[in-house]
Amino acid sequence: MDGHIHGPFIGAAGDIIVSASLYEEAAQIYERAKVDIIIAFSPYVNEVKTHAVGKIDREGRITTYQWPPSEALESDCLRDMNIYASCGQSFFEILREYPALGQGQELAFKHALTDGRPLFGFSHKMRWIHLANAVDLQKSAREIGI
Repeated sequence: MDGHIHGPFIGAAGDIIVSASLYEEAAQIYERAKVDIIIAFSPYVNEVKTHAVGKIDREGRITTYQWPPSEALESDCLRDMNIYASCGQSFFEILREYPALGQGQELAFKHALTDGRPLFGFSHKMRWIHLANAVDLQKSAREIGI
């Protein structure tokens, strides 16, 4: 895939529904930040239990990234929405350097952060819906009132 991407791009998981404004927000933050990768996080950690969790400092640097996520979360944890902005080189370089063997980019991000690679994120305040399983879908629907 990396041979086909020649500039900035937005990547997204196929199992969530978010406001379209999130993609624009991710692209704008990526362009301003001038970093390799920017990952969207949600403060609504209980709506989706299967995505990684992490923490972000005031400059947007991801300070912790936990995959697989634990059940007991600290109050300042954020949930990885699996939406990220990057340029092809940086994103695919991390995937090559930390092969996750079909386990998703979360494991690669976890190892990259452990090795000291700077990863950045932002907290997106709007609600999201997880479609991956019936329990999360019902929980998400209740949370947003549909």
